[in-house]
Amino acid sequence: MKIKILFDRDTINPDLHTGWGISFIIDSHILFDTGEKFEYISANAKAMNIDLNQIDTVVISHEHWDHINGLWEILKMKPGIKVYGCPGFSNGFKEKVSACGGVLEDVASITKIAENIHILGGNREVYKGNGLSEQMITLKTDKGFVVVCACCHPGIVNIVHKATAAFGLKVDTVVGGLHMIDKDKRFTRYALSEMKMYVDNVYSSHCTGYDAEEILKELYGEKAVVLKTGMEIEV
Repeated sequence: MKIKILFDRDTINPDLHTGWGISFIIDSHILFDTGEKFEYISANAKAMNIDLNQIDTVVISHEHWDHINGLWEILKMKPGIKVYGCPGFSNGFKEKVSACGGVLEDVASITKIAENIHILGGNREVYKGNGLSEQMITLKTDKGFVVVCACCHPGIVNIVHKATAAFGLKVDTVVGGLHMIDKDKRFTRYALSEMKMYVDNVYSSHCTGYDAEEILKELYGEKAVVLKTGMEIEV
């Protein structure tokens, strides 16, 4: 199964836009988050020969601006498209999805959205003193069981354990932001070392942090890859 990196903080091509947040295209038709600006993902899609009209499903990981700002123009472009959110998302977000032409579905539990592709349900956390709901995507592929994350606010080890318990499968690969950017090195090394006990491959991005990426290289060697805008990976 292929994942295309439509938007992230770094790039393999200087002509592509970068910034904060992520936007991934999974299996050619599922858009996971929409980055900080629609114009960026639209221009990147054109440069990468991606037709955004082929998107039939949008999954929003959480409500932070850098993951939703590109959504509204997508909805206007694709009226009636299904948007998966969390029950904890604000009423303002939900109302805007409807106003822009989207059909919102709150995901409180594990939900199948395509063959071998599930949402891992909503996870409620406290982040910087505020409640935050975040969800992830799981993929069952020929290579193994994959968890795709945006920011991992609930903690990557907790997420891996939840995925394993839900599906009875060992997590082969983690893809996405691990949110170690604001953690000290001691905590980061501890958390990533624990993750290494359960996960064989890591494609890190966005909020993982440069220190954490160095630690991942130490722990995983060539099995740790840093994602950049314009990349396409097969998991």
